[in-house]
Amino acid sequence: MKTRPFLSHKRQDRAAVVALKRELCLSGAGGWRDLDDLVPGELTLPGFERAINEATGGFIWYGTRRAAGSRYINTVELPLAAARKRREPTYPLVPVFLAPPHETMPIVQAAVPPADFATFNECNGEVRGRQPSAAFRSHVAQRYVRAAISGLDEKSFAVAATAMSEPDGSHDFTLDWRTAVSEHTRVLAPGMEARLRASLANLRDGFQPKAAFPEITLDLNLPLPLAMLLGYEWRVTTRLRLVVRQRTRSGLAEVPGDGATCSGWPDWTERSLGRQGPSVFAVATTSSPLDQALDTYAHLHQAGRTFALHVPRELDAEGIRGLARHVAQKAREIGHDGFPRHLLLAGPVSLATLIGAAWNANGPIVVPLWNGSGYGSAVTVG
Repeated sequence: MKTRPFLSHKRQDRAAVVALKRELCLSGAGGWRDLDDLVPGELTLPGFERAINEATGGFIWYGTRRAAGSRYINTVELPLAAARKRREPTYPLVPVFLAPPHETMPIVQAAVPPADFATFNECNGEVRGRQPSAAFRSHVAQRYVRAAISGLDEKSFAVAATAMSEPDGSHDFTLDWRTAVSEHTRVLAPGMEARLRASLANLRDGFQPKAAFPEITLDLNLPLPLAMLLGYEWRVTTRLRLVVRQRTRSGLAEVPGDGATCSGWPDWTERSLGRQGPSVFAVATTSSPLDQALDTYAHLHQAGRTFALHVPRELDAEGIRGLARHVAQKAREIGHDGFPRHLLLAGPVSLATLIGAAWNANGPIVVPLWNGSGYGSAVTVG
């Protein structure tokens, strides 16, 4: 991933740097760290040279007092990063000061070649001050991602988002959300929904100035509610043009958010249950409808009404766009009625993404995650 930063640090600061890398992964950039990413059997010095010059697209100096006094950082890592910064002025070289700059910079200046220190000293950095560690890590990750976007001379971007598999690193940005969702229970970690929203908003705000309508090609391996959340945060009013790469039985197909749509969908199956509770929608393109799951969920949540739609076929791009807009329009027609709305989904990830993108001004809806046997934790879209 060409925007991934090299994380320059002392190993005694490992725990804090691992936490920063985790935040960078949630935010879309990831991070290169020696104990995680050196090739087994590779010599250290050539490995670091390869990482800084080729395998990464930025450099974060984790500036503790230990790092400031590190001979290896000062004679190998910083000179390599400074030389690349001079070759590539948009290369993000970011000093992150955990200790005050007036304490650390004189130590670095005494150890680093003058030209390299001058380059390093000119780079705008981040100073923690009194900010709590977790908030500061989030701030650094989001600022780094924005700097990485700004440095790319592009109007279109390839973005991966995964919660269920190891990312392959081939995209401009990868939202690595594996720590957000338990692999076994499909439960969203506490407080994670707000952090995912912040990551999406930060990327969106970075993409928007790059073109009138930046095109974002998406490769998604997400639970459907998270795909819908992504689609909503990057919906049509944000000026981002989404293209979802859709896995099919015969390979890959691209599903643009814009274009012609199909119509002529089956009728919704509507039921009034005589209770003062939420309206629950169930939409499936799988061979079997969600009838049993809908009944169980409606009983559990004391639903007042249910709306079910079953389209048991593989849809092309026009069909996915059309069905997404059809679902959003149905929810718009039903409105709020003063009760919450819930949505159960079974189908391709592109459908969930484009339902989210079409959800603009529709108000909130709760979208639960399927854990293999039932619905558990949920996100709220809208």
